[in-house]
Amino acid sequence: MTQPRWSPDLPRVNVHEDYELRYWSERFDVPKDEIEAAVKKVGTRVADVAREITGTSMFSAVERET
Repeated sequence: MTQPRWSPDLPRVNVHEDYELRYWSERFDVPKDEIEAAVKKVGTRVADVAREITGTSMFSAVERET
């Protein structure tokens, strides 16, 4: 049986936890400092951070991947 892959608390980005910052950095394919800057500018809601980084909502980005 394989271990489930860790998934963050999706509604929020917690830049104070390195593993979450690393996850979101990989998820959006941007450096960690860009995640931190987006959170500082728009707050911790994932949808707001996604919109700031990608120019679209997180859900639109997910739809493009599939």
